[in-house]
Amino acid sequence: MSRIERPPLDASRRRDPARGDHDALELDARIERYDDEELCTIHPADADDDTLVTTWLSARDDAFVDLDEMR
Repeated sequence: MSRIERPPLDASRRRDPARGDHDALELDARIERYDDEELCTIHPADADDDTLVTTWLSARDDAFVDLDEMR
């Protein structure tokens, strides 16, 4: 298994609560590679260890794409 750390999402692409948009939330994405697949886990960037236990979303490699490749 190997781990790829991704920087937080670009602040300029976040919603602006002052305009009535949803609350801004900074997320981190971590991709872990296993022998036969990758697993991407997304969680709040400021989550402490206790919060990380319950506040995350994971997807296998057939369920996500590289953002830069799709642009």
